Amino acid sequence: MTQPRVVEEAISGRSLALAFIGLTALFGLTAIWESGVNVDAVAAAIPGWNLVHDGTIGLQRLPEPSPWFVETADGLVSNRPPGLWLAASLAYLVAAPFTGSEYTNVPATALAVLATAGAVVLLIKALAEILGRTAGWAGGTALVLATPTWTISAAQLWPHGLNQLLIGLGLLAAIRERWLRLGLCFAGLILIRPPLAVAGMVVGLGVAWSHRSWRTVLAIGLPQITAVFGLMLYNLSVFGSFGLAGGYAELTETSAQYRTVVGYLSNLAGTLVSPQSGLLIWAGWTLAATYIGVRLRSTLPAFVRWFALAGAAYLLVHTGFNRYWGGLPYNFRYAIEPITLALPLIVAGLLTALRGTTVQRGAVLVTLGVSGLLQTSDAIFGECQYVAGEPLCRVTGFW
Repeated sequence: MTQPRVVEEAISGRSLALAFIGLTALFGLTAIWESGVNVDAVAAAIPGWNLVHDGTIGLQRLPEPSPWFVETADGLVSNRPPGLWLAASLAYLVAAPFTGSEYTNVPATALAVLATAGAVVLLIKALAEILGRTAGWAGGTALVLATPTWTISAAQLWPHGLNQLLIGLGLLAAIRERWLRLGLCFAGLILIRPPLAVAGMVVGLGVAWSHRSWRTVLAIGLPQITAVFGLMLYNLSVFGSFGLAGGYAELTETSAQYRTVVGYLSNLAGTLVSPQSGLLIWAGWTLAATYIGVRLRSTLPAFVRWFALAGAAYLLVHTGFNRYWGGLPYNFRYAIEPITLALPLIVAGLLTALRGTTVQRGAVLVTLGVSGLLQTSDAIFGECQYVAGEPLCRVTGFW
């Protein structure tokens, strides 16, 4: 069966290097380096720091509090998945000669900044090779300015920037039909954010179906199966439970409300239309462009369609496990990976809309403008919320 091919337009290494430098400067200027770091980022960073300085992920010292430190038979342990704190440990290992033995969040935030800048550059390169240079630069710009890539992924050590980096590498592997490399990227995604196993399964089975090849499904699937099994062994060793929940077991139990029909539909509606963090408000252009992109699916390489379906499957499954706002007072973060997975399809729809009817062009331009204003405001001015009646503000590096 003949498949549509990528256009194979390349962007020069010099241009990509300059983009990386510019993005690193932009992200670094508005990142959260010390004051106002979210407890989720603290829970991801401290095990890496502890491993480098104390030789264990067991929290012998608690330089900063977090509700995500779980009591185990061997003491307190962060409930963050091992892929996330292992990445943090590399940042702290590199920074160790310059930071001393006292805890600092700077290496963790630096990792988020560099990983996200690298992710955007890889995605620009992938989009150019799939859709053309214009798509590469347009898609990269929209991803930075009109999604939480800038305000969440690059701001501090959430899992999302690292995940976007692996998705970018995965897209490049798919373009080159390096299926084992693609499987390794999804294995990394699973170790950082286990529910992404759903996305990996969709991509693996889908690409194998398109190519009618068992070798393809094995190349993509075996690394992921190994990652899942390894994660379950880690959870058994650390948390005493052979499963994927690990340190999230209690949270999984308390989120059962989202797995009722009413609770699930309410959570899904919040994901899409809530003024607080709904996609229609915060990134409406991605929905408009996806609608048009789906109509173009037969003209795109098969893996583009499977990546987009993988993103949708992940978002739908994740909706049954956690609140749609992700603990943020506003903006969204759980849809970052789905948007990144579907980015080639979204950008194809975006460019088609910009060349299309007045209604199509107006829909994407207005929603892009709203998204850009919201994300720029969040990146520069930070965010405030009331805790126990007192304002608690996250202050960006810009101030």
